[in-house]
Amino acid sequence: MIIKISAFPGPKTDQIVANAQAALSEFEPAGAVHWIHDVHELIKHGVTYTPEVTVNEKVKVTGRVPSIHELTKWIEEEMPRETMA
Repeated sequence: MIIKISAFPGPKTDQIVANAQAALSEFEPAGAVHWIHDVHELIKHGVTYTPEVTVNEKVKVTGRVPSIHELTKWIEEEMPRETMA
């Protein structure tokens, strides 16, 4: 499970990273949080509005800080069914 946060440095980004790490900690294996902040990488990935949060390469939200609950729900949606049994 990979959560990508595409955003520039700042307090909102810090909060998203913390929320993503907290949400991932509820699952085994935990997965990883990747933070993309280089403008060239953002352009390469097609990010047009920040912050952008993707879970397993699927955009889940742009322009706001998602809660731990939202992130947990998105992780559950993206987990393979056999690992949830």
